Amino acid sequence: MSDKLDRAEAHVGKLMDDILSIFHPGMKITVLVRDPLHDDRDFMMTSDDPAQASRMIDRRIAAISSTSRGQAFDGAGEGLNEDFLTQLRRVNSERYDVWARQPVMLCEHCGRDRQSAEDAGHNFCAPPFASQEHLFTKSHPHLTVSNDAGIMFDALELGGEVGELLNVVKKLEREDRGWRGSRATPEDFADECADVLICLDKLARRRGVDLAAVTVRKFNATSDKVGLPHKLAALSSAKRGE
Repeated sequence: MSDKLDRAEAHVGKLMDDILSIFHPGMKITVLVRDPLHDDRDFMMTSDDPAQASRMIDRRIAAISSTSRGQAFDGAGEGLNEDFLTQLRRVNSERYDVWARQPVMLCEHCGRDRQSAEDAGHNFCAPPFASQEHLFTKSHPHLTVSNDAGIMFDALELGGEVGELLNVVKKLEREDRGWRGSRATPEDFADECADVLICLDKLARRRGVDLAAVTVRKFNATSDKVGLPHKLAALSSAKRGE
């Protein structure tokens, strides 16, 4: 049995490496095999921190449970019947959790990271290396298990995106006036609006703010204040995915 298990581990390990090679550096993989007749014969191999792997399994179980309650799902297994802001909150949080913990790999030889090397068009290390190819296998020194930048980073990111949106508005306005200068497109304007909303959701989440609920409350309060009948309908708990 031991020899068979050793062969299985070697084979599965190679398959795991092959699968990971498709994804970005730093991604993790977990393989689970369960024997329905023997609880003591479970098999698990993971390149991840066990606690993080457990959290991922819990998220998948929650998704499956939602399916059994009649929730419509897309190809990725996530809810389609959630209202938009609730779906944004969930997926934005999940993406940030992975993004903040995905290591930036540095070149073992020159210390440059992959993105900056690709942006600069450098396929080889900078001098003193004449023709040394990059080897991106060194973890970034500032990366930690919990690499959360915090609320200040999210606030600065939101401010930056608002600035980019206003810069697009400036370019559109300049074009409308027939002035010389760089241009922007309606698609640029739409993209920057989306970035602002995404970053606003990230910042609101820091303080537990439900954007959908508070937007309804604030909009309706303003209507009452100025004596207008226009109101947003309150979202039900079911609609908000609770």
